[in-house]
Amino acid sequence: MGYEVIVMEGSFADIQLAWDDVDNLDYLGLRDATVYGNFKYQEIESLFKYIKENSKNEKPLLYAGYDPQVEGYYYSVSYTHLTLPTKRIV
Repeated sequence: MGYEVIVMEGSFADIQLAWDDVDNLDYLGLRDATVYGNFKYQEIESLFKYIKENSKNEKPLLYAGYDPQVEGYYYSVSYTHLTLPTKRIV
């Protein structure tokens, strides 16, 4: 394709966290965890398949988001984990 980065309308935080976890996702999981409903169509599946298949290449197509909304799966799980009470060390 010749591109180095693709930026989609999706949560910056969710897409970054999903990209960090790309080894544990299939291409549909990557799509579904990172883009809004208006992008979850068959016509875009080949793009996410390409992103997933090339994620470990020497020069992968980097995947990023630009939306500051933080309402997706990855952010909510990470945020919940970060805000859990911890044991106090005395």
